[in-house]
Amino acid sequence: DGNDLVVQAELPGVKREDIVVELDDDVLIIRGSKSEAKEVKQEHYHRMERSSGTFQRRIPLPVKPEPEAVKATFRDGILELRLPKPAPQPPTAKKIAVQ
Repeated sequence: DGNDLVVQAELPGVKREDIVVELDDDVLIIRGSKSEAKEVKQEHYHRMERSSGTFQRRIPLPVKPEPEAVKATFRDGILELRLPKPAPQPPTAKKIAVQ
């Protein structure tokens, strides 16, 4: 998206405090955990189900963004990360001595 790399991840049922986002050079790491409990009480039975799990995704990036410039938002189960692309560096020619 213009000057930003944009990553969106759908994380339904995951709480904001259970999400960890890290940047390791040019690899974006998203990990977290999810747990829920359902309880049904009826006249003749009582049922309780619990489920939990963890997840992790490692996404290689085409550029190495500055970690301080990354912006993350989490709304309605969607995690959106905006990673500004670094300014293009002009190519530099290096002279090699011939012996």
